[in-house]
Amino acid sequence: MKNRNRLQILLATIILAISFSSCTNDKKSDNESAVEQQEETIVTVSFPSKATIYTVGDTVKLAFAYDSTKTLTSVELYLDNTKIHVSNSKITSFLINTDSLMVGTHSFSCKIKKGNEYVDVDNIIFTLLSDITPVVGDYKIKKIIHHETNAYTQGLIIENGKLYEGTGMYGESVLKEVNLKTGETIRDIGISQEYFGEGITIVGNKIIQITWKTNIGFVYEKNTFKKLREFSYSTQGWGITFDGKNLIMSDGSENLFYMDTLNYSVLRKVEIYDNHSQITNLNELEFVDGYIYANIWQTDFIVKIDPKTGKVVERWEMPNLLNESDKLPETDVLNGIAYNKETKHFLITGKYWPKMFDMILK
Repeated sequence: MKNRNRLQILLATIILAISFSSCTNDKKSDNESAVEQQEETIVTVSFPSKATIYTVGDTVKLAFAYDSTKTLTSVELYLDNTKIHVSNSKITSFLINTDSLMVGTHSFSCKIKKGNEYVDVDNIIFTLLSDITPVVGDYKIKKIIHHETNAYTQGLIIENGKLYEGTGMYGESVLKEVNLKTGETIRDIGISQEYFGEGITIVGNKIIQITWKTNIGFVYEKNTFKKLREFSYSTQGWGITFDGKNLIMSDGSENLFYMDTLNYSVLRKVEIYDNHSQITNLNELEFVDGYIYANIWQTDFIVKIDPKTGKVVERWEMPNLLNESDKLPETDVLNGIAYNKETKHFLITGKYWPKMFDMILK
């Protein structure tokens, strides 16, 4: 009898739950219907040519189609969330001059107002390629410096004649100071084995080191390697550099993220394109004289980027820096760009490479 009462209670609970769920769903449907009744489809924006990819300097032509049965008070046009035009009557076409726009994706919105309320909006996306063909640069090797083959190089930077290197791999990642003449380690500090070390840069008396997939960066006192703090970011960490004002970080995509040096928040992002497509796998970064140099992971390419426009302006291919006799089974790809302000030379190396190359890029 006791079990039967429990069964009756259980059945009653299930029936009540089903009834409550049904009522809740009905109520939600009524609300959704009310919202749908309030929404209006008044305008549709399109590209007459069906194209969505343009080149900087092209004129982007847009066409507008309206529901003739609907009325409106005004039409507002936005480019990348900035209002660019307002009309009190219907607009049938609009031209966007792209001469001053950065490369990458751009959003265009048409918002319809009736009275003081927005009653409809249509959005459309287009992409701008660079209008310049990157110059193919040359290089001249001035000298070769020993590089420790246990270093899976992720970040490389020279300051005041001192070379600092950040390395990767779980359980192997370190930050170290390296003798610029001999390539030997002077001092180092390891990071916990759950972190995969990535790029490094210097901001004043601090060294910044990021990690790959754990969304954590470390801040060290430059002279002692004492860890001062940690910070977080929402994307992967690949390369990082400093332009004198902001940190600039890559995450393996075509995006470079500008970050505040105090709270490490993302201030803005810049998309990187050449005249053919976006440039992905942007890895180790170096800021030199207003430009960003980046190696393209898994390639022998280094590109020079104008951060004001997002355009690749120059590129170098370095396929034969290592001789076959230099390569060991673990030898990996080119990675590591450091600039020596005193000599105006670049230092280039790779993951588990036995050599660093002191060179002039021209």
